[in-house]
Amino acid sequence: MNDADIQKLEQINSIIEVATELGIKVRGGIGKCYHAENHPDHEFTLFFNPSKNTFFCKICSDVGGTPTVSK
Repeated sequence: MNDADIQKLEQINSIIEVATELGIKVRGGIGKCYHAENHPDHEFTLFFNPSKNTFFCKICSDVGGTPTVSK
């Protein structure tokens, strides 16, 4: 798989669609973090940026990034 193929896959797979398919509850551009042990109140703390295809949790410093496709 070359870089152009990877870029095309990243463009056609929305970060929000991927999160939903993984079972993360998403409302608008925010969702519930998958580290429930850090969020006993189950707040929506996972923020998605569809234009950049990125995400981060406002509480968990180790949750966030850009999903990548393996070459």
